[in-house]
Order: sequence, then C-alpha cells, then structure tokens
Amino acid sequence: MKKQFTISALLLAAGVLFATTAPNVFAAQVTEERAKAIALDNAGVKETDIPYIKTEMDYEDGRQIYEVEFWTKENKKYEYEIKAEDGIILKIEYKWKQPVSAGNAQNGTGVTLDQAKESILAHTGQKAENVTYVKEKLDYEDNRQVYEVEFYTTNEKWYKYEIDVLSGSIVKWEYDAEKYAVWKEMNQSLEGVKTSALKMAGLSADNNVLWGEIEQDYEDGQLIYEGKFYYNAMEYEFEINADGVVIDWEVESIYD
Repeated sequence: MKKQFTISALLLAAGVLFATTAPNVFAAQVTEERAKAIALDNAGVKETDIPYIKTEMDYEDGRQIYEVEFWTKENKKYEYEIKAEDGIILKIEYKWKQPVSAGNAQNGTGVTLDQAKESILAHTGQKAENVTYVKEKLDYEDNRQVYEVEFYTTNEKWYKYEIDVLSGSIVKWEYDAEKYAVWKEMNQSLEGVKTSALKMAGLSADNNVLWGEIEQDYEDGQLIYEGKFYYNAMEYEFEINADGVVIDWEVESIYD
C-alpha cells in the first residue's frame, strides 16, 4: 500500500481546531464575559459545546489579567491568560487527554518529524521561513512517544508543541506572546556565562566543547547560573553569578 501523509489528514486525525493567535485589541478594558468570549472564539469552540468553563481575575507583573479555563466534550483542555486592559491574548495552553494510540492503521509507523512540523505550521498559520526552531526532540509523555517541538517566529512569538508519533495528533501546545523577550535576554546572558566558564578553563569558543544543561538559580538572593561542559574527557562543573564571576568550580575526569 502506498504510504502517504498530508497536512489536512494529520489535522483531521488530530481533531485539531485551527487557532489564530493574533492578538485582539479593544479600546476599553474588557469585561469578564468579553474575556471568555475572546478565549472561546480563539479556540473555535462554542460555550454550548463545553461542559466546564471558569474565568478568574488575577494580577501578574503588576497588570490585571483574566484566566480562562475550559474543557470540551472531547476532553480537550484550554487555558488562556488575557490582558484586562485591551483583550490581548498573552498565553494559551492546550492539552488533549487522548487515549494512547495503538498505531497508524495504514502502516503502523506513524509520522516523521518533518510531517509533524508541517502539521504544526499549518496549525499556527506560520511559514517555514518565518520560524526558528530551538527544540526538536523525540521523547515519551504519558506513556506515548511524542515529538517535542519548540520555536519562535520573526514577529517574536513563542510556540511549543507535542505531537503523537503514531497518530500525528497534536496532544499539547502552548503559545506565549512574551516568552521570546525573556528567552532572548537569557540567551544573551548564557553567552556571557559560557565565555566566563571557558576563560576559567583556559579555553575558547574555537575549542570543541560539549555543553550540558545550564540552569538559573538563586543563592542568598543572588542570581547564579549552574552548569557543566565537557572537553578532552574532562568534566567542568561551575557556578557563575550574573556579573560573570565564577563562584564555584570543579574539574574531574569522566572516567573517575
């Protein structure tokens, strides 16, 4: 049997509703009912078709926001954060409590990463040339094999998706209107951290260094970066503060 996948087939299999995340702006502060309507309209869901919905007012980063949460009859969960000032959608989180797929009925192999990315682009309405991927990973989530794909766009929007490998379904996705700015600032900081760590080791960016994960933490109210890297069978572990000063340093052979 000929193997064939199309974007429309993937989206149909996923039961995915096309969601446009372009912000909606209103002249006056929106009401709770209006915030709920914005969320439902964005998700393409009618209130009469959902068994549960909750809307709450909250404050975040000194601004008033609405948190809208609802479930569909297909067991799909949506969570929205909407600015009360102008109705702009700040965040969207979607998760489908879909039963674990038993496999693709046609060939049992599922979809490739490229096919998963095609369905994601179709879902967001983005073009490939406007997207920069920061994560493309095969992983396991809730007893299923998934592709984890994270990217930002040329208009500085951030998306994160999980695609069921066997069915091609979108089982989880997130949109964040402001994460790009945070990521960019942190990424710039990480470059300075890496430079400080390499300098401490007597190395440079030209050396073939394998970086491990670098995480932010706070010690005694001070922001620090904890991480490690590997070079010539040696493991370098460090703590560096926000000013680029090395405050903890360990080096050992990976064979120890």
